[in-house]
Amino acid sequence: MIRLQRGDYDMTVDSRRKQSFLRAYLLKEIYDFHFLHSGFAKGISTHLKDEEIKLALLYLAEKNFIELINLDNPVFSEAKITSYGIDEVESQMQ
Repeated sequence: MIRLQRGDYDMTVDSRRKQSFLRAYLLKEIYDFHFLHSGFAKGISTHLKDEEIKLALLYLAEKNFIELINLDNPVFSEAKITSYGIDEVESQMQ
């Protein structure tokens, strides 16, 4: 297995694929919710124990594919897809 050196830890190619898949899955899920619920934001758990999901959501926000709303609120947080996120999902469908 190929290992890529990154900082103080190794990241395998498989784990990079997993992260890429997770980001695509989350973006598509937020996209679907947007169109099924008249453009509303999707509620997300801020008590996520899975750091990979947190990192994926933050990455999508940094790329301006989603907007994270009330992320510091322990009870109510949301993710809303942006026009860039919609374009990204739809470009993958072609």
